[in-house]
Amino acid sequence: MKPIPKRFDRREFIYGSLATGMLFPMVGNAAEETVAIDLRYSPGKAVLNNALTDPNFWAKASVSKYKKKLHDEVRLKSMKKGYLTYVSGCGDTDFELETVARSIFWHQNKLPNHMLGAVACTLLGHGEDPVVKKPYTDTFLLGDFDFFYATYFQRMYYFELPDGRLVCPFELIKADFVEPEIWEQYQKTKTDLIQSTKSKRRSWMFNTILDVDTFYGMYVVSPGDVHKSRVTMIARLKFGKGSWLADFGSEIPFVLRAGLQSGFRAHVEIVKKVKAGAYTR
Repeated sequence: MKPIPKRFDRREFIYGSLATGMLFPMVGNAAEETVAIDLRYSPGKAVLNNALTDPNFWAKASVSKYKKKLHDEVRLKSMKKGYLTYVSGCGDTDFELETVARSIFWHQNKLPNHMLGAVACTLLGHGEDPVVKKPYTDTFLLGDFDFFYATYFQRMYYFELPDGRLVCPFELIKADFVEPEIWEQYQKTKTDLIQSTKSKRRSWMFNTILDVDTFYGMYVVSPGDVHKSRVTMIARLKFGKGSWLADFGSEIPFVLRAGLQSGFRAHVEIVKKVKAGAYTR
């Protein structure tokens, strides 16, 4: 894998600014629309680039403000089905932008150390995506949603934007992302992790394991106001047909807000561990 350039100093498991000034500084005239990041999943790519470049994108979203917390704002934007979620904050410590972005990019597998709902998470591989043409990390995640469990394979990329922001967009890994033998290994890892965590999971009730059908989002790391850096996480989650309970649970606003806050706290703790040298790469 090519080194990442050093140019710049959920429910609980999954659902985890100077908003107008930091999230949208690339916006110009409509005719000069900038595509800031890329994904293989075109609908997700369109949504995330609109979130980055359109100052009116969140105009009709519900907004919750917070004081004396690691995060200071949560937004929920109604979609055709469910919500696009947003959480933003500066944490409680000064972190360099690159430290934050690299921590997010490399250490998703540390989530079980900091989130009760994160049953298992493992780094599967890394490299440079031949389509997106950016560094990536592949991760498998198994999460506890109280009434069921959910799994997904995630590919995360690393972008440096011209204005200095660092963005880690992510999406579901599909079989054609990797060679057949690699996909077979990924599936074996999934099976092995599900089996190895059996003793940690409920044995008879609410123990169904569902696969996520749609999942994409991004972490935007920008200069902060209260502290050196601000992180904004945006995510979209949806389950497939026949999983009405899962979709119902993932569309309740207070559940989404609680999960976003929990996920944000977990990532702050991961960055602290990286800064202290406890998590290294």
